[in-house]
Amino acid sequence: MADNYYRLVTFVVNICPKPLRAFFVSKAESDPNHIYTGVKEYLQIRESDIRKIRQIRPDQLDLIYPPFGSVDIENWDATLLILLLKELFPKRLQQNERDCLRDITEIRNSLQHIASTELVTDQQFNKIWDCLRDAVVKLKTLSGSTTLVAIDDEIKSVLHGNMPSLADVRNTWLKSLYYELLLQNSELAEEMKNLKEKLQLQHTELTKEVITAKENSRGSKKILTKVAVKRKGRSGVAEKRLKVFDDKIDRMKGKLTRALLEENDCKENFKHAISEILQQLTDNHRVIVTGFDNKLTYKCALAAVQERKYDRIDQVLEINNPSDWKRICSEDAQFVLFREPFGVSTYDSHKVEVMCEEFDSMIQASDDDNDDVIDIVIVTNQRLLNEVTRRNEHEMLSPSSTVYIDSTAGKSTGSYGCLPFLPKTKVVVEF
Repeated sequence: MADNYYRLVTFVVNICPKPLRAFFVSKAESDPNHIYTGVKEYLQIRESDIRKIRQIRPDQLDLIYPPFGSVDIENWDATLLILLLKELFPKRLQQNERDCLRDITEIRNSLQHIASTELVTDQQFNKIWDCLRDAVVKLKTLSGSTTLVAIDDEIKSVLHGNMPSLADVRNTWLKSLYYELLLQNSELAEEMKNLKEKLQLQHTELTKEVITAKENSRGSKKILTKVAVKRKGRSGVAEKRLKVFDDKIDRMKGKLTRALLEENDCKENFKHAISEILQQLTDNHRVIVTGFDNKLTYKCALAAVQERKYDRIDQVLEINNPSDWKRICSEDAQFVLFREPFGVSTYDSHKVEVMCEEFDSMIQASDDDNDDVIDIVIVTNQRLLNEVTRRNEHEMLSPSSTVYIDSTAGKSTGSYGCLPFLPKTKVVVEF
C-alpha cells in the first residue's frame, strides 16, 4: 500500500535523523583523542579525516563545511549521520550500536529500491516499523540526550496522523535519490558541478533548477527519468513511482530477439499486410495486428519489426502481461510488441482492465512530440478485439490503425478485399 510506503519514508526522513544527531554529538563529546567544544569546532579538528572518506558525496561535504554560513547539524540526514558515525568512530561503536545503524541503513536502502509503492503489505509494514522504532528508541537511550523526550509522540503521529508534511518528505527523499544517481554518472560531473553551485545559492528553488537542467541537458533528463516516472491512472490523476533496475526487462528483450532470429515463412505471402503494418508504424508509431490465426498475426508483426530495422536490436521488447508496461521507459525500448494482451483464446477481464488503464500512457509514448518515441504493436485475436472494442472506447483501439490478416480467404481466392463484417476503415488483407 502506498500509504504504508510513505509512512515508512517519513519515519526515515523526519524521525531517524534526530536520535542519530544526538548520538553523534555524544560520541564526539566523549572522544578521548579530541577535545569537544562544539559541533563546528569538532568538525574543524576532524576535517582531514572527513575529507578522506571515499563514500561521502560533494553535496554532503557542503553540509559539513558549507561555503556560506555556519554548519547546521539539523540539515544532516540519516545517511550522512550513519556514514560519519561509522567512519569517525569505528573502534568506539559497540555491537548493539552497530546493529541500530545497520537496521536503519538496510531499511532505507530497501525503500529506495522498491519496485512499487503499492508493494508494502500491512504485515511487511508492521515488521519494518517495529524495527525502525526499536533502533530509534535504543539510540535515544544510548545518546543520553534530554532533547528527545517528545520523539515517542512523533512516532505515534507518523503512524496514525494524516502526514501534513508529506510533500516536503517526498521532495527530500527524491532529492537524495537524485544526488546518488547523479554521482554515479561520471559523464555528468560538470553538469553536477553547475547544478550544485545553483543549489548552494537557491536551495528553495530546487524544483525549478532541476527542470532547467532537464531542458538544457539530454543526459540530465535521462537521469531524472530514471528517478521518477509519471503516468496517468484510470481516474486521470497523475501518479508517480520510483523506477529501479528490473532484470525482467532483459527477459522481455531476449524473448523478442530470439523470435526475430527464427525463420519467418510469411514474408512472401503477406507482403501487403507487412507493408501496411510498417506504414502504420511510420505514420502513427502504433498499430493493432489482428486476425483469427494468432500465430500468423504474430509472424506478420515480427516480419514488420525486421523490415523496420531499428537502430538497436537490444531495444525491442515483447510483453505478454500488460502490467509489465509500467516497467518500460524510453531508454529501455524503441519498439514494444504486446502479444495477446486481452487473452490467448478466451477473454481475460483482468488483462483487459490493466491494458486499458495504460492506453493513455501508450498514446503519449508513441506521440511524435515525444523526444524518445516508442513504436507499439498489439497482436490480438479478432474475436477478443471485437469484445474489447464493444466494452471500451479509446483512441488506441481506433479501427483506422488496425491491420486485419485473413488466413483463410487466401486459400480459396488468393485476392485482396474487405470482409463485410469488419469496419471499412480497417486495412484487410486476404490470401
